[in-house]
Amino acid sequence: MPREATIPAKTVTEDFLSVEEVIGKYVRTSVGNLMPDGKSIDPNTIQVYLIDGENYTALTSNPNWANADLWHYVDLQRKT
Repeated sequence: MPREATIPAKTVTEDFLSVEEVIGKYVRTSVGNLMPDGKSIDPNTIQVYLIDGENYTALTSNPNWANADLWHYVDLQRKT
């Protein structure tokens, strides 16, 4: 039988593990949560995101885009 439970929010620090761009096509990135040591990534939290189509065009409209710009597109995918 199911039950209701309250799970408190947890604050984590995320970081990019890899960023790969195939110019003119997409950017693929993997993101993971840092372990308590603040240096290593918890392998159980790794997720891969593909930024392509209109989102890729918007991202690369600035030729000097950086990892900080990727967070917006990662968050867009998480909302869907």
